[in-house]
Amino acid sequence: MSALPPPAPDCAACVARDERIAELEDLAGELREAVGAQADQIAALREQVARLERALSRNSGNSSMPPSSDEVPGRTPPKKKDGRAQPGGRRRRGKQPGAPGAAMRWDVADDTIPHFPEGTCACGRDLHEARDLGVASSAQQLDIPEPRAKRIQHDMQCATRRC
Repeated sequence: MSALPPPAPDCAACVARDERIAELEDLAGELREAVGAQADQIAALREQVARLERALSRNSGNSSMPPSSDEVPGRTPPKKKDGRAQPGGRRRRGKQPGAPGAAMRWDVADDTIPHFPEGTCACGRDLHEARDLGVASSAQQLDIPEPRAKRIQHDMQCATRRC
């Protein structure tokens, strides 16, 4: 703080002013100390709140705590599993749905085998005489004999008769 000019001789107002300034400087020093103590107390309380929040958020799903401790009041329950598990908590055998590489990709077949309906119609006539309506559905199969894999496409044909 800048130094004040010396008081004028026999100036009672100047002396009172200087005494008031000294009182205010003492008060400002006390307030600085109080603010510093409060800042330390706030930091300690923040640490304590963080520690308590962490303790409350722990459960059997995210720590080594037993499931019986999940029912303590104030604790967050573990998250539910994502709905992909089968009823009873068991997964299906094999690759799980949605996993990469869960299905064989559709590609150009090395060989195509048509499958026509066989047997007789409801009227008793043979289905070989029926009119071909084209491919109803297709499926591909990957055979892995030596020396290289072979992709076979099976086309299921659809037929109709005028009975």
